Amino acid sequence: MEERPGEGKITLDSVVIWKLEPKDKGTEVFLEHSGFAKKENLDFYNGLLHGWVEKLQNIDKLLNAVQHGDTNA
Repeated sequence: MEERPGEGKITLDSVVIWKLEPKDKGTEVFLEHSGFAKKENLDFYNGLLHGWVEKLQNIDKLLNAVQHGDTNA
């Protein structure tokens, strides 16, 4: 049987805050994801940390593709 954080129950109560700041040549994006105080949520934290990085990299690729006229991105 696969071991899961929280014994298969989601015990994470978190908050995600997005902040957008205009810059001279675009927008700077800040992401804060909090609520990982419980030791049992460490696996959630590690998974989401990797997931957020991956998602933000994908958003960057899509924005760059559109900026350069690649509509197949």
